[in-house]
Amino acid sequence: MKRRKRGRGFADNGFSEWGGYMEAKKTKLQDQFKIEAAREPLVGSTQIFDGVAIFVNGYSVPSADELKLLMMKHGGVYHHYFRNGKTTHIIATNLPDTKVKQLKHMNVVRPDWIVESIAAGRLLDYREYLLYSHQSKTQPKLMFKPILEPSISTDTPVHGNIGTDTEAPSSTDDADFTKESGESDFSNHPQYNDQVQKEVVNQIYPTLESKNPPNTSKSASIKTASEAGFLTEFYNNSRLHHISTMGASFKQYVNGLRDKCTGIFPGVER
Repeated sequence: MKRRKRGRGFADNGFSEWGGYMEAKKTKLQDQFKIEAAREPLVGSTQIFDGVAIFVNGYSVPSADELKLLMMKHGGVYHHYFRNGKTTHIIATNLPDTKVKQLKHMNVVRPDWIVESIAAGRLLDYREYLLYSHQSKTQPKLMFKPILEPSISTDTPVHGNIGTDTEAPSSTDDADFTKESGESDFSNHPQYNDQVQKEVVNQIYPTLESKNPPNTSKSASIKTASEAGFLTEFYNNSRLHHISTMGASFKQYVNGLRDKCTGIFPGVER
């Protein structure tokens, strides 16, 4: 018995002459937009966005419905779905990296472009409102408006005598201010005493120096992989070995402090 061949195609659903169901739906929505724009002329309508067709991708301020009314009022076209080759600008506030890669050849602009163009009464340059630039293929760069800050030129010579009209405060005034403000001298505080730090270093680092004495002829003692003891020497000179040795020394030092602890901590008691 002869089997029927599968995959001969689907039956005609009535939308083949429009390029399929979705294409027919997009065309119908665009026709509805044109009819609605022509039927309800809005006060203060212009042709600022003549030839501009936008598609709103995701959340935006103003919202998609508000942008639709603005495009209807000012001569633009609003697409409910993205139409490749017909959508001129994509309006978005934020896009994930996957969307950025998909739309890297499109003009993705912030909704401020539409609002500020209407406020200016003319179509502004969209490149100043690009959400992502096209400078990098893998990770496009964010476009921010440059902020110009006044800079002080060091090449300009300074004329006149500096400091003739100002007097530096005397050391006695500083001392009086310190006493009046109630600030303590941190240099005399035990917590900031250098002697404490020296004692800690002297207790820990002699152990490290005794275990790893400095090698004056380092280049002469380097062994190759074929020589005996290569792995031992490599480990002893590795950064991981020094880190683990120092960590063990600090643990030993902290344990010693805990054993000798009397509950009194310098600088904490009042």
